[in-house]
Amino acid sequence: MKSFKTKNTEGKEVELEFVSAKAEDLMGANKIYNKIFASLLNEGGLLRKRLSDKLREQGLWGDEKQTELERLQKSIIDKTYKLHKGKIKLSKAKEIALDVKKDRAKQSELLVSYNEYDNNTIEGQADNARFNYMVYACTVYSENKKRYFESYDKFLESSDPVTIVAAEKYASEFYSFDPDFEDSLPENQFLKKFNFTDDKLRLINVKGKLVDEDGNLIDEFGNRIDSKGNIVDVFGYKRTPDGGFSDESSPFLDDKGKPVLVDSVEDSA
Repeated sequence: MKSFKTKNTEGKEVELEFVSAKAEDLMGANKIYNKIFASLLNEGGLLRKRLSDKLREQGLWGDEKQTELERLQKSIIDKTYKLHKGKIKLSKAKEIALDVKKDRAKQSELLVSYNEYDNNTIEGQADNARFNYMVYACTVYSENKKRYFESYDKFLESSDPVTIVAAEKYASEFYSFDPDFEDSLPENQFLKKFNFTDDKLRLINVKGKLVDEDGNLIDEFGNRIDSKGNIVDVFGYKRTPDGGFSDESSPFLDDKGKPVLVDSVEDSA
């Protein structure tokens, strides 16, 4: 496993890595899961299968959101089928592909909202406990492969910043999405195939320049720019990265056309 460096409570740098879980580690993690599950169930916790009904009762997830989620799911399927069939103008196909990306973003937003509640279900909390146990069991010193955390209980009670770093690294290592997932989506495959996007799935024009959905030139940070690379607003005025006008200012003139100095104005006041 690839090692990583971080600092402990004392500010000392430590080099750590993750080892593969042993059979006893998996058994320990499942034991923790079952313990938390049983405890929460006895306390009247919410089971995952009851989550939808409970959210409806409290007005947190109703027919409107469920209908919108189902509409988005059907819209994505219908539009990707059109991309698959072809025999439409390329410009129209591009519009469809971009619409699919928007639908997926809206769908993800709804699912994230729902999944936040899911974390509070009995299964969700038990899953989190099992995850914490795996982080405890698999985090070792790179030098001698000795466990960094003395025990699972001390891992839970620890204020050591390594606890947070190790959890984030472990989640990224073992629970992240396939890095090629975005590339595999049909709308992105279409956009890349016909050179509407670059390798990072950013929209580009026929010259390979970054653009927004309306075809306006943009920079690496999404700022709208002119042909010379100057940041501009929608009206064409040059802007600085913080939003101010970038053109140089000139002094105001008096009635005789001479520059008015700020000091002279203050003196006359």
